[in-house]
Amino acid sequence: MAAKLLVVDDDDMVLMQLKSSLSDLADVATASSGATALELIDSHKPDLIFLDIYLPDNDGFTIMKGLRNNPAYCHIPVIIMTANAIRENYAQAIKYGAVAFLSKPLDSTIIHELVTRQLNNQSKQAFDIADIQNEFNYIISMLSEAVIITDHEGVIESVNQYCLNLFGYEKNELLGQNIEIFTPPSPNSPQDNFYSNTVDTHSTGKYRQLEAITKSGKKLIVEINLSEYISSSSRRYIGIMRDLTKKLETENKLIKSVMTDGLTGLASLSAFRIDNENISLLEQQNGYILAFMLDVDEFQKFNAVYGHEIGDKILKAIANILHTMAIQENLAAYRITGDRFIICSWLDTEQSAANTKMNLIKVLDNLIGMMKRDLELPVSITTVCVAAPISDTKEHSILEHLELALKSARAQGSLGSIVRASNLNFNLNMQSALLALRLKSHIDQSKLSIVLQPKVNKFSEITSYEALLRWTDSEFDALNLFDFIHTAEKTGAIINIGHFVLQETCKFLVEVPVNQRKIVFINLSIRQLSEQLFLKRVINTCKAYGINHCHIGFELTETMICGDIAVIRTQLNEIKQAGFEIAVDDFGTGQSNLRYIHRLPITCLKIDKSFIDDIVDVDKKYPLVDTIIAMARALDLSIVAEGVETKQQADYLLARDIDEIQGFYYYKPMSPSECLKLEQVKNTSQIVS
Repeated sequence: MAAKLLVVDDDDMVLMQLKSSLSDLADVATASSGATALELIDSHKPDLIFLDIYLPDNDGFTIMKGLRNNPAYCHIPVIIMTANAIRENYAQAIKYGAVAFLSKPLDSTIIHELVTRQLNNQSKQAFDIADIQNEFNYIISMLSEAVIITDHEGVIESVNQYCLNLFGYEKNELLGQNIEIFTPPSPNSPQDNFYSNTVDTHSTGKYRQLEAITKSGKKLIVEINLSEYISSSSRRYIGIMRDLTKKLETENKLIKSVMTDGLTGLASLSAFRIDNENISLLEQQNGYILAFMLDVDEFQKFNAVYGHEIGDKILKAIANILHTMAIQENLAAYRITGDRFIICSWLDTEQSAANTKMNLIKVLDNLIGMMKRDLELPVSITTVCVAAPISDTKEHSILEHLELALKSARAQGSLGSIVRASNLNFNLNMQSALLALRLKSHIDQSKLSIVLQPKVNKFSEITSYEALLRWTDSEFDALNLFDFIHTAEKTGAIINIGHFVLQETCKFLVEVPVNQRKIVFINLSIRQLSEQLFLKRVINTCKAYGINHCHIGFELTETMICGDIAVIRTQLNEIKQAGFEIAVDDFGTGQSNLRYIHRLPITCLKIDKSFIDDIVDVDKKYPLVDTIIAMARALDLSIVAEGVETKQQADYLLARDIDEIQGFYYYKPMSPSECLKLEQVKNTSQIVS
């Protein structure tokens, strides 16, 4: 009677291949789903089954489990075939008693020989573990893990060659031994009974990391997994053990290289960040951090003049100092970048932080002096220090604050000294840095607005306005408008912010009848003035809103026009020729003089508020104010006094026939809507009168 085969696969090409190559050996039936396979097993009663793992309605391992639990079919040998030949599938195949494991694409010659050998086996009994070992020898020999097969009590029945190589045993030395020969307890590392605990707690199929010992006594770190499978006679286990020793050693070396600076032996920047992240919740809420940053002044010049060998010698000398301090004072020392170091401590109270800070300043100062003498080199080290509540450093690291403080110290010329960074500036510095990043990427116009401050003539009539920027953002509560504008200048965001002010000004003027419109002056920055398309953009904006150029003016600070006078004059001439008015703001505070003021196309001077503040009595003389007024008259310029807040100031200026007055005495800055209402009231009163 011809042997009967069943091929189960959802790939028609595989079914055709096997039916064609095996038709001379047996009667081949095919199924493309698990349900069809189960029906054919009942009707066809195959002597051998080829089974794919992944089927449309089921998986091969579930079908195998059902066969092994059914006395009528548990004897039928199964050959697993799959395109996903991973270790987990190997283990599952062994667990459920597969006689072979084939990887797709299939080799027809190998399949033919495998089936011939299998069918020649006349015994229809379930395969015992020795048969399984023979069938899967070529599979497990390919694995880079130790494979151990045991009976239900953990007695070793078979191992692969990798296991013998890993632990240094001969095969006959392991057969009959308990699997825990690999993981014996020791006085220094007592271990629980791994095998018994795994079996008793039904924890098979889970990996566990533990210490193993070779025949020679060498300790290994291994990862082991026990999986249960059923043979024809009893329950058995397959253990797969992976050696993690070299992997963990490599990981530890990599961690050490990342966490330790190779040149100095100090902890690295990564270690500093991790140490800060690992601060306990209690310390975060109540503790203080004390940190010193040291930076070698002009270190690159040492490398250039003396060579890198001397440069490294300097860095090592600093590291030795900090290492000594770290031991003596219970500190942590780090090399952050090339010539930049940090020492820090985490303390319980503000007082302990302050006391430690003063002590460390003295110690550090003495040690740096000693180092400079020992090296006999003109080494200068700038140091900044800060003590702050840890809770203040949550959003922005202490490292950022120290770097800002160091930059500030250098800008102020504080080289080669220890500078105490003000804790009061901590949040300010952090918010300034964050604002700069925000403005570089995006300007949130919802946080911006303008106000308008009227200017009046001697009859108290509104003759013009100044548009002033306002900025409100609760996220940056430590910053004021000056900080915002300063940051916008540095980042270049002031160009688009200035355009926003122009647009808002045009929107205001559109609401005023054309015959009642007054000129509105807008503050202009040097960054805007230097923009190549500035004037074109202004003209296009005015055109878009239908605003005549005569209703827009620009105010420049005196400091701005003290730069390259030739360049400034060219740009201002183009603005003036386009029909826009130009005024000089804060006059008298810069370096202006008649030598170049008269060469610029300006039409107005504004006396700075600092001079106006001096006026307290109408009957006294104020020569500086009088001189500026006389200068403006000589240059045929109109003159505006800003910051007028008292009647005495207004009376004094009006007595000198000043053109316009701007200040709280007459009007505070108002929103555009309030100015529109004011204009309506003024116009109505004029009509009535």
